[in-house]
Amino acid sequence: MWGEGHAEAVRRNRARDCAAMPGLRPQEILTPPCILDPIRELWGEIALDPCGSKRHEIAVVTRFIDDENHGLASPWVDRTFINPPFGKLKDWLAHSREIRGHERLAIFCPVRTHRAWFRETAQAMATVFYLRPIKFVGYAQAFPTPLCLMFTANTPEEVRGIFPEDFGGVL
Repeated sequence: MWGEGHAEAVRRNRARDCAAMPGLRPQEILTPPCILDPIRELWGEIALDPCGSKRHEIAVVTRFIDDENHGLASPWVDRTFINPPFGKLKDWLAHSREIRGHERLAIFCPVRTHRAWFRETAQAMATVFYLRPIKFVGYAQAFPTPLCLMFTANTPEEVRGIFPEDFGGVL
């Protein structure tokens, strides 16, 4: 129906080549070690990644939930790290607000200060650490949108202490 170019773009999952389906993006975007390593330094280990992938060789996580919908329905434990699918960011942030009684939870996400659900989540967290531009695993260029890490229990001083000075900061 959309033509040969559309079928090829969908097959390769390349939204920028596909005018018929703008916004189609792969949702498995792997977290770079420059994010995971400092969190491990702070916590000792990451106990759960409800958005994780066993195919992600860089992540050393005690337990994965390999189905994003199941990750929203499953209980999260202390030392949970979340790099949610950005296409369903609102759902993941809402769930993190509902269960934020956990001692340590970190959410890696794009900054959406113009959205009420982002502001509500940021206000519910102990620390929001804004990041300099970073590259995701497998991508040649930095992500084009501002990113942050939100922590439920770690103080701004603790979070600042695990990242290099030029990596970002708490506003």
